[in-house]
Order: sequence, then C-alpha cells, then structure tokens
Amino acid sequence: MGAQKLLKIQRACLLLALMSSACIPAYAMAQTSAAPAPADQQQAGADAGSSTVEEIVVSGRYRFLAVDTSGTTNLPLPIDKVPQSISLISNDFIKAADLKTSGEIAQYTPGAVNAGDQLGLGTRIELRGFSAGRAVDGLQVQGRSSFEPDFAIIDRLEVVKGPASLVYGVASPGGLVNYVTKSATAQTKSYLLAQGGNWSRYRAEGQVAGALDQSGQVYAIGVATYDAGDSFMNDVSHATTTVYGGVNANLSDSVSTYVHGGYQHYKRTAFDGTPTYADGTPARLPRSFFIGSKNAYLATNVYHAEAGATWRATDMLDFTLKGNLERSNTTGISTYAFGLEDNGDIQLAESRLDANKINNTGVSLASVYKFDDLGMTGSFLSMQAIYQDNKQLTDWVYSDGVTGNVNAGEIAIRDTFDSILTTTPLNPYFIKSRLKTVTVSGQGYFVLAKSLAVLVGGSYSKPTVKQGFSEDTDDFSPGGKTSYRAGINYTPVDSLTAYLSFSQSFNPQTNLSVGNVVLPPLTGEQFELGAKYQSPNGRLLLTAATYQIKQKNQAQYDTTIGGLDYYAALGEVRHRGVELGALGQITREWQVNAGFSYLDAVVTKDESAATIGKTVLYLPKTTASLFTTYAFGDDSVLSGFSLGGGVRYVSSVKTDYDNATRPISGYTLVDATIGYSFDDWTVQVNAKNIFGKTYYINNYKTLYYGNFVGEPASVAVSLRRTF
Repeated sequence: MGAQKLLKIQRACLLLALMSSACIPAYAMAQTSAAPAPADQQQAGADAGSSTVEEIVVSGRYRFLAVDTSGTTNLPLPIDKVPQSISLISNDFIKAADLKTSGEIAQYTPGAVNAGDQLGLGTRIELRGFSAGRAVDGLQVQGRSSFEPDFAIIDRLEVVKGPASLVYGVASPGGLVNYVTKSATAQTKSYLLAQGGNWSRYRAEGQVAGALDQSGQVYAIGVATYDAGDSFMNDVSHATTTVYGGVNANLSDSVSTYVHGGYQHYKRTAFDGTPTYADGTPARLPRSFFIGSKNAYLATNVYHAEAGATWRATDMLDFTLKGNLERSNTTGISTYAFGLEDNGDIQLAESRLDANKINNTGVSLASVYKFDDLGMTGSFLSMQAIYQDNKQLTDWVYSDGVTGNVNAGEIAIRDTFDSILTTTPLNPYFIKSRLKTVTVSGQGYFVLAKSLAVLVGGSYSKPTVKQGFSEDTDDFSPGGKTSYRAGINYTPVDSLTAYLSFSQSFNPQTNLSVGNVVLPPLTGEQFELGAKYQSPNGRLLLTAATYQIKQKNQAQYDTTIGGLDYYAALGEVRHRGVELGALGQITREWQVNAGFSYLDAVVTKDESAATIGKTVLYLPKTTASLFTTYAFGDDSVLSGFSLGGGVRYVSSVKTDYDNATRPISGYTLVDATIGYSFDDWTVQVNAKNIFGKTYYINNYKTLYYGNFVGEPASVAVSLRRTF
C-alpha cells in the first residue's frame, strides 16, 4: 500500500507540474527577472514552456541553464544572438554544487579565475586575465567593494566576458559579473533549509514569497540566512547574517516595477595569507597552522537597495529606469605577516580599522526602439545614459613589523599579535577617493538578411577621479573617452550563430604609484570570433570563442612602503585565448556544466625591456571544469535519487619574470554530491576536494604577503522543505 501511495504521489506531482509547475522539487529555484511580466504574458510563457517544466521535474531538482537567457546587455536579444561571450550561472547550479563564494563559482566558469580574498572583503574574479567588474541587475558598481552577497538572494550570475564599456560605462577589458537579484513571481517558491558540515559549520536559510493582491499583479519575497562556523585553520571562525526583501509589481499592462533591498552583517577572523620563503616555497607548516590571532576580528555591515521601472510606451518603444545603492563599512583588527625566513623568523604586523567606508550609487535610463513596423523585423536601436558614483574612505592605524617565529607555535604567534597595538608605535593611514562617471551610449542592431545581422555602437564616458591623504583631495581626472563596438552575426541554421566582434574598454584606476600618483586609465580593445549553439528545445547551450585583448597601463605590484602597496603601470599586455563551454541538459536525466579555457598573456610593451615578451605573472594558462548530475527517473528502482560530481583544474602560475621565485603549483580538485527527494523534501550531501589536495591561491599578485591555502576535504549535509 505504501509503494502504491508513493507512486500516486509522484504521478500526481508530475501531473501538477505539467499543468502549473506547482510541484517543482525542492532545489528548482524561482524563475526571476528584474520585474515580472504582465499577467497575460506570464500565462503565455507558462503555456509555451510547459514542456520545459516537464523536463525539470523528470530530470531532477536542478536546471543548470537559467530560464532567462536574455543576458543584461541592454540588447533585446537572447544570449545566443549576442556577439560576445557570456556565461550563465543559475541559482540551481550554485545549490547543486554547494558553492558559497564568487571565487568558487569562478572555478566552474570558463575564462574565469578565483583571484583570492583580500582582507576577507569578498573573493575576487578575474576574466580573461583581468580583474572583473561587478554589476547588480545590469547596473555596474564602480570601484572596490566589500560586498559579496549571500547567494540565497541571487537568482543568477551573468558573466560577460570582454570589454563592456559600451553597455556599462567604464569597465574592465576582461569583462564583468552581473548579479541578478531575486524577484517575486507566481512561480517563486517558499522554502526552509538547514545545513551542517565540517568544523562546526551550520547554515539556516529561509524564503517566503507570494502575491499581495488577489489579481496577482503584486508579488513579494523575503529571504533570511544565518551562516556560521569554524575553519580547517585553527582559531578561525565566521558568522554572516543576511536579510533581503523585495516587491515586484505590474502597475498597468505597460508599466512594471521592482524594489529590492537588504542588509548583511559579516564577522570573521582576520587572515590574509600564509607567507612563503624567499624563493616562493610554501611555508613548511601544517595546513591548519594559523598565523594570526583569534582575537583579531573584522566586521562588515552592508546596506543595499535596487529598484527599477519599465514602461512599454508602444509595441515598438520601451523605457527602463534603474537605480542601485550600496553602503558598507568595515571595522576591527586586521593581522598580516611577511618576510618568512628559513629559521622560522617572520615579521608580524597589525592594523586597526576605524573606518573603511564604501558608498556606491548608480542610475541608468535606457530605451529600445524596434524597427519592426518599418519593415525591418528584428532590428532595433538602443540608447542609454548612466551615472555612477563610488566614494571610499579608509581610516586606520598600522604597526611596523615585529619579529616572531613560527617554530614557537601558534600560541606564541597569537600572543605577539595581541600585544602589537598596545606596545609598539602606530602609524596613521587615511585616504579618501571618489570616482564619478557619466556615460552615454547607443547601439544599433540591423538584420540585413535572414541569416545575417550587424551590431554597431559607441559610447562616451567622462570620469572624475579625486584622491588624497586628507579631507582635501587631488584631481586625477583623465578626461573623456569614446569607445566603440561592432559585431557580425551569421546564422546558417536557427540553432547556430557564428559571430565576429570588436570592442573597446576604458577604466580609470585608483591604484597609486610611488610618489602617490594615480596610475593612468586602463584602455583596451578586443577582437573575438565565436559560435553559439542552443538546442531547439532551449535546454542546452554550447559556446566556443577565441579572442585577443590588448590593454595599456595594467597595474602591477611594485613595492610596499610604510605599510602601503604601490604599483607600476605596464606599457601594454596582449592576452590571447580560447574558451569552450557546455551548459544545460544532455538528456532528460543528465545535466552538465563544462568549460575549458587557454590563456596566453604576454607583455608586449614596457619601459623595462627585460619584461617584453615575458608571460604575465600570476595567471594560469589553462583552466578546466566539469560538474554533472544524473537524476534517476520515475521508472527506476532508484527513483528520487540523484548522483553527481565535479572536477576543477587550474594550471601553475609564474611569480617572477626571471624565474627567481618558484611558480605556484597547479591543482585538480574533485567534488561529489548525492541527493534524495520525496514530495517536498530533499536531502543532499556535498563533498568537496574529496582527495584532500593541498593548493594555494594568491591574493595580491605578489609573494610579499604569501598565499592563501585552500580547504582540505569537506562534507556538508543539507535538508530542505519547499512549500
């Protein structure tokens, strides 16, 4: 009788899912966008996508390929029609692989690299060998940020690779990561999740969503999380509290709006890496050895808000207004070490952060006019104006180096750190900066024939850069800059698009050279040739791209004087590479996210002739990844179970042009997962780095502060209930 009841429940859930998606199992996350479509469009989409819902249920709990593949490019084009490489990471995939940071996500994204976590302010990503920019809901956040959101509030990530100055204003030549916040729709589910793992780690997460009116035009969402625990390193702990909420509303058939916002408090033991010996050899210490103090904590408070409105003035003309706001402050005690010698002597230093305030504001107004009524079906003109403002104030005191010895043990190291601020002279450090930019841009997409289309565009950005070591600041504004973009799409068949594109980038810097002069702006250009294939059912996306980027004035670590890092600008670097990706369903039961990238980065021009022709430092040539899951169907004796696993590979990186220091070794990490779902419950076990591989990640592109050691083998078990 129990087996018959179970079969009925499964069949009933499948039937309901086909009709209304009401029984999508636990980890199938909400289909979201910046604002919900009008009710009639939502229903039309549900009717058209019923087969897609069936695939989600039959094939398991996850959908690696995000439901929305439009990308945030201010172009009303699906991702396979944009002449630029874009990787999508859905919340489903993040849950399936149990990824907690942007750096972990980068290891499963072709062309992306985990670039470390400076001062615990959040992991950074490099794209195609350059620091990645960051956007929220399609609006870029300028300057340094201490905000790495909890991914419970994120619907998907859109990794836009290559110059994007035309769309986002000033931008890195490598690209940016756009974080799309969760919205509330008729499909958004409520759930509760509990997770526990190694080192006393635990997590509680909940989401509630629903309509606020009987007509279903106004929806609300609320998310709360608490994540805490210790570390594989002794005396290291963290605790993060996140609260998030939002409202999405259709004010009329032609106007939709959204307002999202939240708060995050992040407290963690300060740690910035384990120093190496002079030749770059890792310290001969246990992986758990902590060079720091359990009494040195940093705390970050972040408030953020996102809002927007879209007005469909006519069938051919749309207007979109967006705004973002972030306010963060980090305070506490930071410890770091350097100068490890063969006898174990090491220099220990400490800072007290009284304020590290970062304020980001952004506003954009965009419009799209379609030429369908003029007989140019599929053609359009896109215009955009952007205002971006980043303010940063850092006020702290820091010590000079005090000699300790790692052979004396962790307690002796801790005691030395604890005495520094009270027994040694302290140096004040105050710096204030502001980066303000206005950008106007236009893009035209013209369909010349059924299989041929072109994209052309240009933008003008006017940045204001001010920085100083007191309340008074010096003006380092570089003047305005025009950037261009062009692309050609060739579509021999409906599912396959080949493209060739050219784009430019422009990005002011705030890094200082010796003499306290801000480095000149980064300027770059890229040629890219690629192809994209999206299966007719829309469930599998295959991508391939080869590119060349040239950039001037790349910042490179020069020296540290008085506790302040200084940089020098390289004349010109040339990055050439190849990227391959596969994302989505291979069969009804089998999901995959696979990627491969090769990067050849070389210095082509510089004042120092000795560096010309040399490989750019701290960049892996090759990265590769694979994560896959297989969910057993209803006709299997293992119905309800899913199995999966992943592999992450990063090749070694050079640390010196003349090989005076050892390279940082490459590594291969293996992950695994198993899950079981019944009704509205899901149990999942994730194991990471199951073979316990020792690996290192560099935080600052210098060995001066050493490297951060990666986590050994770990296991996490989660239980989730969907309502």
